[in-house]
Amino acid sequence: MPPIQYINASDGTPTHVIIPVDEFERDYARIGMTHTAPESEPAHESLLSADKLFIKLPHGGPDAKIDVHAFAHAFCRRGTTDTVLPVVPIAKKTQKLTDFEAKRDDNHNMVGPINGLDAMLRRCCLPEGSPYRDTMQATTAVVDALVETGLFKRTTQSMPGFYRAVQCLSVVEEKIVAFVDDHGEPDNPIDPHLLIIP
Repeated sequence: MPPIQYINASDGTPTHVIIPVDEFERDYARIGMTHTAPESEPAHESLLSADKLFIKLPHGGPDAKIDVHAFAHAFCRRGTTDTVLPVVPIAKKTQKLTDFEAKRDDNHNMVGPINGLDAMLRRCCLPEGSPYRDTMQATTAVVDALVETGLFKRTTQSMPGFYRAVQCLSVVEEKIVAFVDDHGEPDNPIDPHLLIIP
């Protein structure tokens, strides 16, 4: 689902909806035009680069992308240990990043959407101050590209901070460790404290 943004009146009441042009042209008829829905969804071009080292973030602004090497490295070497972060909730949100729900579990760890994939991509792959940090980044196409790398897979499971089983991105540990070992230190490493908020 592509990101949808709302424009609110001064009292907070939504007055307008902003959607991507391609969604509008696909799903909504323009005034004075006839509209026929396509018989089948067109095949979407992969967001993964040919060398499998970058994933375009289509709603992240000009040149926004995931550096797969740096992202995988952060999953493998978060903090000071060599433990792999095994799974994260995808936690797609259409709200502002500052509005993501954050809770502490019994061990005082931060859980919930704030440490989900969508929030990670906004914190780690977009520059501070970017207006796109308040736009959903973990779209279906982006998650598909992460899975296409072979380093991740989709799962559905219970996660701390959520009331029911949720869609998750799980690490394929042997592949991600081998990938990071083969590529060494990234040129632009991700701060592990941005990946997961302690």
